[in-house]
Amino acid sequence: MCINLPDTTEEAPGNSPQNLTVSTATVFLETDCNGDTYSAMDPGKKLGEDTKIRSVIFS
Repeated sequence: MCINLPDTTEEAPGNSPQNLTVSTATVFLETDCNGDTYSAMDPGKKLGEDTKIRSVIFS
């Protein structure tokens, strides 16, 4: 199930994602988990400020 991040827009996406779950998180620049995939994040992983995101899916 794709989760769109609240309060994010094309002009102001979220950044610096951190995966605090026990699942792998795949983060996307676009809503609805479309478009470019930035990274599949292992549990506990944090990405830098240059990583912009608007949606995430856990597997």
